[in-house]
Amino acid sequence: MSPIQIVLEPAKKLFLKVVDAFDRLIPNADVWSHSIESFVDLNSSESPMIQAYFRETSNQDGRAVWNEPPNEEIPFGARASGHMEVRNVLAKPDGTEYIIKLPPAVVVYGTVRDAATLNPVETFTMEAGIPPPNDHRESSIHWSRIGRHSARFGGGTFRHSFEEPLGIGLPNPGYILRFNA
Repeated sequence: MSPIQIVLEPAKKLFLKVVDAFDRLIPNADVWSHSIESFVDLNSSESPMIQAYFRETSNQDGRAVWNEPPNEEIPFGARASGHMEVRNVLAKPDGTEYIIKLPPAVVVYGTVRDAATLNPVETFTMEAGIPPPNDHRESSIHWSRIGRHSARFGGGTFRHSFEEPLGIGLPNPGYILRFNA
């Protein structure tokens, strides 16, 4: 049997920049990648995905650098207060500065009143759900059970900021809100 030779190359850096919808830099954004393959097909001729983990906070210029990433295309995500989380931005260590653009958070606000008296409802909850595709029946709505997707309010008014899509890994389908008094 021939000996196996392993040749290592110098590590390349991967450059990321986080900006808002108007291309303004976003400092202190959480930037991450964790591409962990849960199943490897040993009979496949394709190379398995590299298992890697990266988490960094963007600097004051909105930049994050991974000093020794795998030398392949990697999915990234980012989030920052006041902005919508973004996932699956592909980047590789090729000298390019990759841009991760965060849209603004979805902010909902308003007033909840008693239908009979028109007085403000003193205490109520708001829950968020995912609208069903091509089906407008209430029974088809998926109501989120995650605590940050619902909130308790008082005094008849509400204001809530959604900073992530309710359906992870899917295009953001929007939100349906339900109020309970």
